[in-house]
Amino acid sequence: MVYSSDEILARTDGGKTVFVHYFGSICENKEFINPFRNDSRPSCHLYLHKNKKGLPTWYMQDFGDSRWCGDCFCIVARIANLSVRHQFVDVLRVIDRELCLGLGDGHSVSSTTSRIQVPKKEAKTERPKPIAYIPVFRDFTSEELAYWEGYGIGPDILSMFDVKSVGSCEFRRTNGTTWTIVSTRLTPCYAYVFDDMGVKFYRPKSDPRFLYAGILPHPYIFGWQQLPDNGEYVFLTGGEKDAMSLTAHGFPAISLNSETASIPDDILVELEYRFRRIVFCYDMDDTGQRESKARVREFTMDNQVMRIDLPLPGTKQAKDISDFFRLGHTPEELHTILQNHKDNNK
Repeated sequence: MVYSSDEILARTDGGKTVFVHYFGSICENKEFINPFRNDSRPSCHLYLHKNKKGLPTWYMQDFGDSRWCGDCFCIVARIANLSVRHQFVDVLRVIDRELCLGLGDGHSVSSTTSRIQVPKKEAKTERPKPIAYIPVFRDFTSEELAYWEGYGIGPDILSMFDVKSVGSCEFRRTNGTTWTIVSTRLTPCYAYVFDDMGVKFYRPKSDPRFLYAGILPHPYIFGWQQLPDNGEYVFLTGGEKDAMSLTAHGFPAISLNSETASIPDDILVELEYRFRRIVFCYDMDDTGQRESKARVREFTMDNQVMRIDLPLPGTKQAKDISDFFRLGHTPEELHTILQNHKDNNK
């Protein structure tokens, strides 16, 4: 008989028993401290979500360190100093041994699991709507189009990524109270729409800049459905505008919800299968530099993964790849940066 990670999930309540084993019963609290790093205040929590095979699976989110985000297999790999991608069988053995599951007694352990079975389309979550909303979309004004064109993003790219101009939106809390946001010339509002089920609102001149409503994909990956089947490079960025600007200039790209968000291993494996090089192109400020270096260190044995530095000062107006193009840099310059990185790492 051959066991897989599905068997471990089935015997550990979707991995929750594994978390309790390593973190103690405190991990069942709403928030808890990570005992495996210098954590001075509770910044972790567990949440339940269906994995790629539809199996209920517990995940850990650590807002203080994105390296401690993922399902029980990712976290145990971190604790045991193993690679969840290259030593997954060993991770299964550690869990089996530590929790005395008896799965390996006279049996082999399989690494053929749903972790590397990534569908071509993003899976939608089945979480209940956190908030009701009634958006009013409208045609882009000439000023709004000029804003996006500054980053090389034309109407075709906006349509491709299902970005809309918002006239207004009424939100309704679960207690029945409502509030409304209104777009104006001074405070424009745009919507990243996900299959008419959820929306991430982008307000570049307002605070907060982002609002969320409806059912959003989990994990949040913007641009997955717009990727080509294969190619030389795929870029990972920390913002939707960056992903669209790269796509508009001929570079396939996706973005996570932020630069500190953890990248699911199955997503990375899928990208490795489809593209020759995976490029982390994060902001040139302190956070972006720290996180992109951390991501590459995670995959230090993987020659497909790389990061690049942009010739930008890292200031608010000149720190990311969309600024790179807005300031007049060209796709040819980006190709040169990529080639120089390859030449310096031969």
